[in-house]
Amino acid sequence: MSPRFVIAVLALFALPAFAQSPDEPGQAPPLPDPLRLVDALRLSRDDHPAVQSRVADRIRARSGIERAHSRRDWQAWLDLDARATSKARLPGHAFKDDSRASVYVTRLLADFGEGAAAVDAAIARLAGAEQAVDYARALHRVDIMERFLEVRLADLRYFVDDEDMTLAFLRFDRVRDRREQFEEFAEIDELELEAEFRRRLVTRARSAHRQRAARNALSLAMGRPGELADNVVAPVLDAYDRPVPDYDEMLESVVSAHPLLAALSHRVEAAEMTLTRHEVSSRPEIFARFEATEWSQETGNRDQYVAGLQLLMPLGGDPARSANIAEAMAEKHRLVAEHRALEFEIRHQVLMLVQRLQELELAAEAAGVEERFRDLYLDRSRTLYQLEVRTDLGDSQARQAEAVWRSAQVSFERALAWARLDAMRGLPLALSQSEDQQ
Repeated sequence: MSPRFVIAVLALFALPAFAQSPDEPGQAPPLPDPLRLVDALRLSRDDHPAVQSRVADRIRARSGIERAHSRRDWQAWLDLDARATSKARLPGHAFKDDSRASVYVTRLLADFGEGAAAVDAAIARLAGAEQAVDYARALHRVDIMERFLEVRLADLRYFVDDEDMTLAFLRFDRVRDRREQFEEFAEIDELELEAEFRRRLVTRARSAHRQRAARNALSLAMGRPGELADNVVAPVLDAYDRPVPDYDEMLESVVSAHPLLAALSHRVEAAEMTLTRHEVSSRPEIFARFEATEWSQETGNRDQYVAGLQLLMPLGGDPARSANIAEAMAEKHRLVAEHRALEFEIRHQVLMLVQRLQELELAAEAAGVEERFRDLYLDRSRTLYQLEVRTDLGDSQARQAEAVWRSAQVSFERALAWARLDAMRGLPLALSQSEDQQ
């Protein structure tokens, strides 16, 4: 066996290290080692793009309320008019300074429903934006949980593939040594085992790459790119060990509480208020008005102070009002259709998740039996190995590790399915007390 080949294999056997410094160091504390799921959720950044886009919508909705209320605020402005005048009917009359400085103060006193409709529409938009932000945060936490579990699964799968590769290498190496020393095997036997070993080597390399990719996905989900966790702790997910729900009951629960459906309902309400606002925009408006003016030329018909009430009443002929009403009505119909389409999609999602939970319940039973069988089979293999009836334990250990990986995969998928259903009902992640106290 060549020394270069041995060194290459031993280098591949070394467990990969993933810890790195963040691309942009910030004020966030470093990730603990090992990393728990509760730590990943607690230490994730609040400014993740998946949430910030919804937060921006909420800020815009809040500004809409301020804009709607501002219609009733006092408004004041200064008007400076520097000019010179001349009476043309007087020959040789020179220009005289006729400048003025005026201050105008006005306030809307009544608009007979238009302003109230605008405020109600803005409040409804804000309520919808709040619901959307809460749901985005809930989905983000589920995404962090999913990425964390993928890291754990990638580590378990790496161990399985590492066991398989090690076993394939030992078989190949044993046959090669016996062929070189005793010519006990043919070359075709050696090449067959070498080919199998190299296939396992490629599979193991892919598993190592999946480990790195899973950690990178977790760091991005946490909003901490470049901070890859070396070790993660298997989470306690017994809070998700629940019986499979009835589809109709779960559907009713989800439809009645889904945050996005509630957000769209608020947006439909806002569209109705906006339509009302445009429909009443032809009503009169009453303003309080105050003027104060300083004139450079004082004449008998120039008032320095003016106070009064002003009534503005549209007399028709406003094509923009009809266009605004049509546009608001179209927006309302669009949002109603979007609400209905989302409900259809949610119905399908709930069915898929409930059916998946039914499948996972069967898969969990099968995985549990398989894991118990592999544990007993490994114990028997150890006994036979000690009695020198078998020459190695590699295959039994690999199959036992694969059974553990399969059980974890089923458990994680079931927890994620329930976490998504909980988020759709406006419920938080159901992390157990033992997870918080690990």
